[in-house]
Amino acid sequence: VTGWLASWEAQYPTARTAYGWSGMMTLPRVMKLKDGKIVQEPAPGFRKLRGEKKTVSAELEDNRVRMQDVCAKHAEICFRAEVSDAESVTLNVMEDGEERVSLRWQEGRLTLDRSSIANNEAGKFVPVISMPVEAHDGQVEMTVFVDNCAVEVFANGQVMSAVAFPEGEKYG
Repeated sequence: VTGWLASWEAQYPTARTAYGWSGMMTLPRVMKLKDGKIVQEPAPGFRKLRGEKKTVSAELEDNRVRMQDVCAKHAEICFRAEVSDAESVTLNVMEDGEERVSLRWQEGRLTLDRSSIANNEAGKFVPVISMPVEAHDGQVEMTVFVDNCAVEVFANGQVMSAVAFPEGEKYG
């Protein structure tokens, strides 16, 4: 199954430039029935496309994860955090200067916040979206795909997808 990763009302920056496109398909995903609920996960074919695996240690600074040497434009991040004693944990992606997409887990809810992105089409994008994500055995796990302007987060059989267009050097 794939979906449309765009808002019908928004004029994305790509439509106003030489790119000549606006919107895109989501990552293909598999839907299953598990414990009476429909769950989604990335299509297994993605495993064949992976390049060299890079394990990155993360430092925790004020409950924020700081990962070094991660490609900002194209990444699959398999993220697991011990949250038994944490009020919240934040993972920033697409970070460049003051702009970032923040993924914040707090009290059983995962929030995707792109409010710091300057190129927000004058507020036409909903800047903050969220979904319930319960910790299991004191841990939160998610798989985050970043590809240029797309962020897709898979956690506990759910998915949250968004576009963001940072203006910084790494993205502009």
